[in-house]
Amino acid sequence: MFDEVSEEEIDNNYKYNLCIFPLEILQNRKSFADEDSHKGWTHVFVQCYLSLRPSWMESFSRSRQLFQFPYQHALVKCSVVDDDEIIYEAFGSHADYKRACDIACFRLGELLSKNVSSFMMPPYLIGFPNIRGHCFLIAAVLPIFYSYPIMSKLFKINCQDVLEVNLGLGVKRPSKRPRIETPRMWSQSLYRCFKDFHKISRKGFYEMINSGYIEKKVIPESKDDPELPDAPVNPRDDIVLDTLLIRGICNMLGNYCDKDYLKPGGDECQAYGFIMSKLCSSNPELYGDLFFRFKTTSACGNCCNGPYSYEFALPYISVPVNIQFQNILKNPVLLANAQKLSHVHYDPLYCPGKLRDIDTCKFLEHPEVLCMRYEFGKSTEEINVPNNLWLTVNNVSEKYKRLCSSVVIKCYRNEEGEDYPSFYRKPNPTDVFTSWHTYLHVKTIRGWYEVNNGIIYPVDTRLFKKATPGSLHFYQIDRPEFVLPDLCRESIEFFPDR
Repeated sequence: MFDEVSEEEIDNNYKYNLCIFPLEILQNRKSFADEDSHKGWTHVFVQCYLSLRPSWMESFSRSRQLFQFPYQHALVKCSVVDDDEIIYEAFGSHADYKRACDIACFRLGELLSKNVSSFMMPPYLIGFPNIRGHCFLIAAVLPIFYSYPIMSKLFKINCQDVLEVNLGLGVKRPSKRPRIETPRMWSQSLYRCFKDFHKISRKGFYEMINSGYIEKKVIPESKDDPELPDAPVNPRDDIVLDTLLIRGICNMLGNYCDKDYLKPGGDECQAYGFIMSKLCSSNPELYGDLFFRFKTTSACGNCCNGPYSYEFALPYISVPVNIQFQNILKNPVLLANAQKLSHVHYDPLYCPGKLRDIDTCKFLEHPEVLCMRYEFGKSTEEINVPNNLWLTVNNVSEKYKRLCSSVVIKCYRNEEGEDYPSFYRKPNPTDVFTSWHTYLHVKTIRGWYEVNNGIIYPVDTRLFKKATPGSLHFYQIDRPEFVLPDLCRESIEFFPDR
């Protein structure tokens, strides 16, 4: 999980510059002291901050000045130069120059998090290859990796994990799979995948040049195909991303949630729900920000007792067929009844507690992310997906902006037995349905684009803003620091038939 950077390596790579600081700095050196020495934060800064921004890694410098009067102490300055040539610097003062450096690194990290909050986010929109039939998982993971509210919190958790491990207080992720998840195992595994994803995203795009090799390696029917290559070629970014998705996230879901995730096919809403539930259960402080919380009063569908009052926290809101997204947020009772809730109770004996006749529902707080799932069913009207939603809690309304939406379509085969490409099409009478397919519409600073099987396309206007059955729609509360990814023009491809 962690980059094993020793103190010796840090000292060798980032040597101290001995200097005499200006008088205005020296006069304020008492303000650079801190009651908390932030021991170990130099390691945290190098491993967590510098690794996400190459310009910081190249420009990071440390300067120090030692004092004997009025007492023995050191003043340390740490600085980085950002991509736009802005210099960010922070100071630390302590009797031990190493602790002074820890204080300076802690303050520099706080300064960068405030002023350059985009550093922790993937700068460009990319996708994952889909060789094994796990398109649904791509639609569940990309909203997480491109969500500032989620990843900023995961970044802070990772910083704390690195700090605890470096101080000998934490527990590293085990090398072999334990039967029961160890503390922070999900946050550590998810962030490890994100960090490699972030590294490839910085390039702007990757080429699917090893898809044939991956197919031959993992699909039994293709192992003896002479037309597929036996060895990979460089660069191997597509292999790295495929490994992250399958051996990382997919295997975690299969080992600790449902074994069906080890097979092709699945539901992106369920996968997203599992990932977020595991993440928040090991970090309960995240529930209020990343889950939708509400309180109900209802009767029980399994016993004659009650009424009961319960609080619930859901990773996503299920929207019934033919119901507009904004309308369900305006009607708390309708929303609660649509979730098909249960709550086990013992009154006087065990009861599975299926909720019925919910008569009151109160929303408890504004989460930072709001996910909507449009249910499967026969629709009599077209439901549009709004770019903005409003949620009112305790008479306070907050605006939410859409970051991405999944699109669920049917795939077909023609009468000659040839599969059509994985795009929306109206079938011919002789076409045969083969499977479901999922891809994403994602908002970038250059507009909306489609991420389909690891390739970026302009959106299909026939389905853009339309809620397809089983689709997931991801919103974030409207805040200026919530950044969108950029788009590399070289990564865009065009499908000729639409």
